Amino acid sequence: MADAGAYTLQGEAERIFLQLVDDARLDVPEEIKKLVPSVHFVGDETQPFYPVPYKCAEAQAALVGYIGLFASAISKERYGIEQDVEVDV
Repeated sequence: MADAGAYTLQGEAERIFLQLVDDARLDVPEEIKKLVPSVHFVGDETQPFYPVPYKCAEAQAALVGYIGLFASAISKERYGIEQDVEVDV
């Protein structure tokens, strides 16, 4: 990201993802929260492509990252495989 204050799909997806992880109602275990830095939101398109006020791509990417976080934790626990999660927004 060129400007830290500029809106990007990736930045907003990460913000939504972090809100999910930090939501006390979802009760994400601390050992899974430790893997949060391994989730990355990437992509060539940085600006919304639907001319609507809904954050469709951002919300979907955040949920995929959330699922990927848990999949990564399961992989680490069961098989000892540590890996990054990359979500192409």
